[in-house]
Amino acid sequence: MVKQLSPDQLASAIRGGLDYLELNRKLLDRLNVFPVPDGDTGGNMTSSLAAGVENLTEAEGITLSEMSRDFVAELNRCSRGNSGFILARFFFGFFEAVGKDAFLTPRNLAAGIANGSYTVNGALFSPTEGTMISILAAISRTLADYAGDDVVEALRIAEESGTAALFKTPEQLPILARAGVIDSGALGLLFIIRGMIAALTGSLPVEEEEADYRFQPDPSANSAEERPHYRYCTEAIVRREGPKDADLSEWLGSMGDSIALVDEQDLLKVHIHTNEPEAVFERLKTSGYLERTKVDDMDEQTRLVSAGSGDEGECAVLSFIPGEGFGRIFEDLEITDCFLYGDVLPSPEEILEALEHIEEDHVIVLPNNSNIIPSVLAAKNDSSKSLSIVPTKSVIQGITASYGFSKEESAVKNVESMMDFIDDAVGLFVYKCGMDTRFGELDLEENDWFVTHSDEILGKGLSPSLAVSEALKKLETDEFSDCAVYHGDGFDPRNLEAVLQVLSKAMPGAEIVHHFGGQTKAALIISLE
Repeated sequence: MVKQLSPDQLASAIRGGLDYLELNRKLLDRLNVFPVPDGDTGGNMTSSLAAGVENLTEAEGITLSEMSRDFVAELNRCSRGNSGFILARFFFGFFEAVGKDAFLTPRNLAAGIANGSYTVNGALFSPTEGTMISILAAISRTLADYAGDDVVEALRIAEESGTAALFKTPEQLPILARAGVIDSGALGLLFIIRGMIAALTGSLPVEEEEADYRFQPDPSANSAEERPHYRYCTEAIVRREGPKDADLSEWLGSMGDSIALVDEQDLLKVHIHTNEPEAVFERLKTSGYLERTKVDDMDEQTRLVSAGSGDEGECAVLSFIPGEGFGRIFEDLEITDCFLYGDVLPSPEEILEALEHIEEDHVIVLPNNSNIIPSVLAAKNDSSKSLSIVPTKSVIQGITASYGFSKEESAVKNVESMMDFIDDAVGLFVYKCGMDTRFGELDLEENDWFVTHSDEILGKGLSPSLAVSEALKKLETDEFSDCAVYHGDGFDPRNLEAVLQVLSKAMPGAEIVHHFGGQTKAALIISLE
């Protein structure tokens, strides 16, 4: 029995988590297969955690806070992608709860995981069920009921409840069901816990089987199916005065989702997405005094990303681009500050450095990639600049949003105008498949070409032109008058000509142009306006 862990023992356990993650990082990348079958979840999680682990402090007589200070700081600075960002915020919240203690016990392990879950939900732009947040919530609920005094046993129970939640992720995210996989980020979190257990018990990390996390794809799983829509992101901190509300967790589950609950002896912290924030506050009042409340209208997310200042004076735009050719495109739109990235996503530290080279005090940021948004949000907290974020999820959205930018206008007016243009084009992304796989009823073989739009594959073929031809049949091409094709680095010009012919045939009246994009992942990026 292990009743408590000293700081150096916990540091060794976290290193064991990294070892397990590194051994299985390629498996995570392969499971993170859609909408692009060359995922990077394993790489992002491993590189993020590795940066922190290098800065774990081990010395006799230190507190958990002293052991973790540089670890958390470096993890925050170097996190990459959604998965790396979630890891960073989780460990920040975890050590915020346990840092003052000299040892890690089952009790403060539960408190740390609960606070880490709460911190993650509060930090994410849009928490999504069926991902790492669902695993953290399940583990937090389980450990809240654990009455034993063995840390290793508590970790095993946490791993078991997390694994049970892992196999429910396809029920929560239909895209996973259609692909026949579980959520790779959630699995990565469990790999870290398994590695911690292995390190504490003297075991070696295990190379896991990919087949254990694949199942028969369900082509009928529909991402557009009717689900409850919760408008308000609601948070509250309660200074406990009354009796403990034994049914609170179950009641919150009936009121919304993205729930994180920290239930300590004298303090209660709640995060929930709900349509009835006032009802939540009234229920919480039965437990004590509402020390702090916050309600954000998620239907007005653009207001949340505005810095709220810097309305006067000049502003600049920082645009993230996947290839050097896009720099010229944005320059033509009066946007000269671009951050070029390739296979490795930028970290908050790199984003901060780029911001410091911009003269203007107010900067509008175009992430142009949903995986970059978390790192931008992290950088926003530490930047000396006044930032507004237009949440563009692709470089095509970034280009159309830029139509609304004017150097003569204020930051607030520019953000409003840019948001009006953000969805003015349909973006198609052409890839070459790197492995045999299946998506719903669609089989993809190695070297097949396929075209994605949002989280759907619109067409596949033995050549880029055949794949694009199939994709265009799913669209109302008569409505498009302009088309731009951006070809990636090394794309065969002969294939480009064939694709242009397919586009001309499908849209005979449209103006079609092509540019060198220089991107490394998508072979072609096609904009239809």
